Amino acid sequence: MPKKTIKKAAKSPVYVREKPLANGGKSLFLDIHKNGVRVREYLKLYIVPEKTPLDKKINADTRKLAETIKAQRIIDFNTDKLDLPKMKNSSKADFLTFAEIQAEKKKINRQGITNKGGIYLVYKSFIFHFKKYAGENTTFNQIDKAFCMGFIDYLKTSKSTRDGGTLKISTQINYIKTFSAILESAIKAEIISTNPMKLCDKPQSQNHDITFLNLQELAAMENKEIPCNYDVKKAFLFSCYTGMRFSDIKGLQWNNFIEISGQLCAHIRQRKTNAIQYLPISDKAKSYLPDRPENAADTDTVFNLYTNGYTNLYLKWWAQESGIKKQITFHTARHTAATLLLALGENIKTISGILGHTNSAITEKHYAALQIAPLAAALNKMNNL
Repeated sequence: MPKKTIKKAAKSPVYVREKPLANGGKSLFLDIHKNGVRVREYLKLYIVPEKTPLDKKINADTRKLAETIKAQRIIDFNTDKLDLPKMKNSSKADFLTFAEIQAEKKKINRQGITNKGGIYLVYKSFIFHFKKYAGENTTFNQIDKAFCMGFIDYLKTSKSTRDGGTLKISTQINYIKTFSAILESAIKAEIISTNPMKLCDKPQSQNHDITFLNLQELAAMENKEIPCNYDVKKAFLFSCYTGMRFSDIKGLQWNNFIEISGQLCAHIRQRKTNAIQYLPISDKAKSYLPDRPENAADTDTVFNLYTNGYTNLYLKWWAQESGIKKQITFHTARHTAATLLLALGENIKTISGILGHTNSAITEKHYAALQIAPLAAALNKMNNL
């Protein structure tokens, strides 16, 4: 019988290779062969040492992106479009794969703590809306000024997944900034050379009235007892008397409390600004700290809280039950602290320090209109004319 001829599989002209790095990670590059010429295209993509399940997820997404670029190189090879001197252009890589990698990176904050809220959720929400706008398969070379302007127009009429209403201007701006940040990361990774979002006219933030509680409203919420499985009430009122953000209160640990000259202080690194802050804790604020369990470790969190979104839904119900018609969020507590201090005659610079603003101009911008006391003192001088 004649022997069967076994065809050998054609060798690929492009391979994904890994180069070990000194830190234990690996750098991914393409090993390309064309007409006897062999070149390496470094992708600026890196495999990190796998110490956690998150590391494995990031590495899997990174390898997927490398394979996407490899597939495009093979297409270019077969259509004679592969130009070796221009190998750095990877603009046909999949945008959503790259965006997911950037989102995963946002899970780890500057202190190395995994956080599935905050900016990570903004990235995931952006990806959700991007898919609704452009579908599942979009390459970087499809994203130009017209594409970006179309996305901005889409956001103007898109609905929120939380309440079904039209997206707020602030939310639209957050998604646009996220889109632009991902494109900037792609420039650093040498996938694209320009950011088309910079060419677009974008919606501008609007100055909104600051929502805060007056003394009567604050007392109404303090006196209203309602059930909750989390420390929402204590955390909110603690913020009203300290001005701390939700993210900082949620991450507050027992070892963050120290005494300085007999004064109890919270020693924290602000999650939003990464700045160190020593914040004095008044007796009033201290009264809303939960009791520390006997077996609690120094690194245990002080307040038992769920997500900011859940907390705000609870606050809305609590405010309604307290007879308050204002739209209350956890950030209302921070505004309440600032306005109470203004009413007590504290200056903007001191309030800025309490709020942890990096510049008192930020505080001035938000609360200048609420500095009623000096205005009243000036105008009341005319009472005896």
